[in-house]
Amino acid sequence: MTERVMVFGASGFTGGLICRALAARGIPFSVAGRDEARLKKRAEETGAGEIVIADATRPQSLGALTRAPVRVLVNCVGPFLRYGWPVVEAAVQGGVHYLDTTGEQPFIKRVADWLDQAALDRGITVVNAMAMEYAVGDWTAQIAIDRCPMPTIEEVAVAYSLQGEGITRGTALSILEMFGRRGWSWEAGQFRRRPFAFAGRTIPFPFGERLCVWAPFGEVLFLARRGNVKTAMTYLRMKRSSAMLLRTFRRVAPVVRPAIRPFVARKRAAGPTEAQRRRSRFTIVAGADGSRAVSSGTDPYGLTAAIIALGCEHLLGNDAPRGVRSPASIGLDAKASLKAIGVVVE
Repeated sequence: MTERVMVFGASGFTGGLICRALAARGIPFSVAGRDEARLKKRAEETGAGEIVIADATRPQSLGALTRAPVRVLVNCVGPFLRYGWPVVEAAVQGGVHYLDTTGEQPFIKRVADWLDQAALDRGITVVNAMAMEYAVGDWTAQIAIDRCPMPTIEEVAVAYSLQGEGITRGTALSILEMFGRRGWSWEAGQFRRRPFAFAGRTIPFPFGERLCVWAPFGEVLFLARRGNVKTAMTYLRMKRSSAMLLRTFRRVAPVVRPAIRPFVARKRAAGPTEAQRRRSRFTIVAGADGSRAVSSGTDPYGLTAAIIALGCEHLLGNDAPRGVRSPASIGLDAKASLKAIGVVVE
């Protein structure tokens, strides 16, 4: 049987883009999720080979995601802090490679802390955040590090400037799940728990210097695991007034999150329109002890699908290092990967 990819959450907005990207590259895949009718429609649209009914809230149903000929499990069912753990566990137990689209830093750290050895023992590769956030940032940081002449890096800083008009329901729920939670920074060789916007700095973007605040992004964890980076910080471009407002409201987040969650899940549109996707832009600046790299592009959701497809193709070739890895440490060339998905690198 031909090895194939299983897309869990295929009936969702991002899942649909991933299915189309896999089909465009000629990668065999199957679709999985809770809603059989929606999965059948997605399979007809994209040429999926099989339909599997599975639910992240029913772990006993997840074994079907890893049965032969599945070789790679793609998970785009979030929020990952609520639904992700049983799925990545099923992948490790089933002995299949795993990719996901999470942007939730605590989930990424938990996977690395608890599943790295199990993934090594099973001979599989586990990659979180194989998406615009944080694969593009990780690859951009890799380019900046490659440009640095010193083997040990005192500090790597990654800063995001995001401009967009629409997000998916899943993204909104993931943002809500992270709201008010402390994240991890990597300072002088140690992890520290930090609140959002605990620090700020001015970052020189191509369009001028802009104020950025510290944000708990995945590149912190990826860079910390390299072993040659002493400090790793991640930042988000934000107006001072907005940062102060978020700092004020983060204290009540644990109380208001449960009340807001049903409203967000019910009221938000499934995803941005084609026009909104085209207008969404990002710029990522990475600095490593004076060396610098800049990546920019449009349509983060479309890029996420392209990144997942690139990763699936690579893992099906059995060339990737095993264990829990970052997007930049699975054997894909950073510059070539960014070019392949249409991201401009300076």
